[in-house]
Amino acid sequence: MRWRANGVVGAALVGMVLGVALVALWWTPYDPLALNLRAKLQAPSVAHWLGTDEFGRDVASRLMAGASSSAIVAVATVALATALGVVVGVLSGFLRGWTDRVLMALNDTLLAFPGILLALALMVIVLDQFTKVLTLGAFAWGDVREITPFFNLVRVHNTGAAFSFLAGASGWQRWFFVGLGFVASAFIIWMIRSHPTQKLFCFAVTMIMGGALGNVIDRLLHGYVVDFLQFRFSILEPLFHGGYFPSFNIADSAITLGAICVILDEILRVRRAK
Repeated sequence: MRWRANGVVGAALVGMVLGVALVALWWTPYDPLALNLRAKLQAPSVAHWLGTDEFGRDVASRLMAGASSSAIVAVATVALATALGVVVGVLSGFLRGWTDRVLMALNDTLLAFPGILLALALMVIVLDQFTKVLTLGAFAWGDVREITPFFNLVRVHNTGAAFSFLAGASGWQRWFFVGLGFVASAFIIWMIRSHPTQKLFCFAVTMIMGGALGNVIDRLLHGYVVDFLQFRFSILEPLFHGGYFPSFNIADSAITLGAICVILDEILRVRRAK
């Protein structure tokens, strides 16, 4: 009886949210995006059921619009996952043979990949691509914007690897680095499956994979990697012209962090073995 009551309450709450989301598709008390600075930070009232925010926007209207957007995303995600799962299942069952083995191996790999690590890799990729989109929109190629005496925002295109390695090649390096990124990612997934209890190691290689795939996306979309972070230190002048360290991006930072954590994990492992 207790579980039945909990189910009724849960179903009622979900139904209420879905009902509000459905209504918000056609009607909200106010435009959720409309600014009214003269009505900012008002308390709940008959005119504004939940008050207004710091820009005078109606909070109830914004909650309704947010519920509608969230419901659309949730339904679309479930529908897409269901459609993809049905297609994969039908292909696997109908074609059988090597197709079945490959599809099931990919499915097993995804299921075996810890959720938190997958979220970390996706976070790196999304943050990396978001900052690169901002850079492409705000800067022309070669632009430099000084932020501090030792830090600039720039827009640089790197067709090679770290420190512009192979940047002067004839173009084959684009597909070489794309393939290398995919092979490295597959190897990293295998290592995570082989060492799931080594948390620092798994975190490290996940960061490397996220960074590698972030740069792979650049090479596929543009043919080059977008770099936008530039630091200058006088101590670097003997190594780099003017003391400017080669420009880099969020993906490169994730790869560097992952490499540092791999070294740290190995040092700790050796110490534990003594």
